[in-house]
Amino acid sequence: MYKFIVKLQTMNTIKFLVCNINSVFPADINEMIFKKVQENAAKSIQKMYYLRVKINLDAFLIFNRMSRWMGANPDEIHHINKMIAFYATRIRYSFIQEPGIWIDIMCDIINRCRYFNEFHMNNAYFIINNVKISNSIFTQTGIAWWENL
Repeated sequence: MYKFIVKLQTMNTIKFLVCNINSVFPADINEMIFKKVQENAAKSIQKMYYLRVKINLDAFLIFNRMSRWMGANPDEIHHINKMIAFYATRIRYSFIQEPGIWIDIMCDIINRCRYFNEFHMNNAYFIINNVKISNSIFTQTGIAWWENL
């Protein structure tokens, strides 16, 4: 409820500013300008959310492909390390809907690559820990609910 009131106050402030800046315009023109400001704000928020989810989706697809890697070429370990390190700081962990799948994929990558000395397990464990910590049910209860499915 509080967020709604703050949002309403913010929108009223924006409306006040738009109408005062354009006080020479008629009220209907001011309303049209304010509606454009509202639409642009909504599109901006939608685009920001989409880009954050897209980063997670890209990382998920790449990690899923890595988890099925058959280990034919040990030179690829360097590339795997770089990809995990790159996405570890870019993933929006709070947007993850299915933490169990993410954890399973990262564990599969660790299991496939752990025999190579060049593999950096810390980055994969960093992702696993952040997925767990960002899950509200796990942080509140300490129960890894995704293991019970």
